[in-house]
Amino acid sequence: MSLDEESSLRFVLRLFSNVQLAVYVVIAVMLSLVAFVSLYDAGRLILALVAAPDTPAGIIKVLEAVLLSITVMTLLTTVTVFFRTRQFEARPLLIAGLTSVIRHVIVSNIAVTDPIQIFGTVAVLAVFVAGIVLTGHEERSQ
Repeated sequence: MSLDEESSLRFVLRLFSNVQLAVYVVIAVMLSLVAFVSLYDAGRLILALVAAPDTPAGIIKVLEAVLLSITVMTLLTTVTVFFRTRQFEARPLLIAGLTSVIRHVIVSNIAVTDPIQIFGTVAVLAVFVAGIVLTGHEERSQ
């Protein structure tokens, strides 16, 4: 490879790296805004729970808001880890996925009796848990 080709290749790689970094900055800002809004919503729902006549429904709404906040914060963690290490970490995304499935089960599927839907949800949970366990073993062995 000639010197011109090598410097052109470095330029292109630097350009795409900077574009990727700029996109991650925008994503981090958006996730930060969503995190603050979701935490505000969770706090508002907790305060409303005190005066709510239907406490079980209020608790489910609070859990939904808190789990959404956890999911957003986990995604934000993924972005901040990229800023620090310049590497993509799969484990926080798996945790966000697991939290989202749990949130879905609590909010949407409490009364589901369809065996296929139940099996699908259990299968997705198992995949996320296995992924979290396997990535944890990889981190400990390094």
